[in-house]
Amino acid sequence: MMWPRELDDRSFHLRQIKDTIEEDEFDDYPFLIFEQPSRISVVNDTYKYAVPVLSPYKDDHLLGYLALPGQYQAHWVDLCYLIVYHRNAYSTLRKAIEQLGDGEAKDVLSQNFSSVGAVLKYLLYARGMIIEELLAAKGLANPTLPRFKEFIIKNRFDYIWDSDKVLRSRDHIFKDPLSDDMKKIMRMS
Repeated sequence: MMWPRELDDRSFHLRQIKDTIEEDEFDDYPFLIFEQPSRISVVNDTYKYAVPVLSPYKDDHLLGYLALPGQYQAHWVDLCYLIVYHRNAYSTLRKAIEQLGDGEAKDVLSQNFSSVGAVLKYLLYARGMIIEELLAAKGLANPTLPRFKEFIIKNRFDYIWDSDKVLRSRDHIFKDPLSDDMKKIMRMS
């Protein structure tokens, strides 16, 4: 199954990495904490069912709940893990660079710092776009989430640095990452 059906300049929903997160952006960013997705019971006129939800926290305060389709749970956890990993790597590299004098080691660390910052900025951007998509879905049981699907493919095959032109040449970029065929490909590669 392909998505979206028509390929044009608007086919990609997540923009390519172009710059790194600046230190003041990093310091001011309101990092939210998401616990492991859980289930809450929902009752309507005819039956009761469990809905997977995300619980975002800021400064130890629960901000609410956000419905998450079950087939996306593992990918959401992966995205949150990647953000935590890159946030910690960014902080660690920042401290190391501040302690080094001028020289080759500082130059190498500075390049790594910029790369980690760029990936972190992309991940935060992708998570924001996915949250917007989940909010727009308004708790539907099986919504179409093209941004989330695009993130899954780009992340799995390390396409986050690729331009839209390069992405169009990839055989599986527009295949549904939740389909059985793509799950097999993603496990093998």
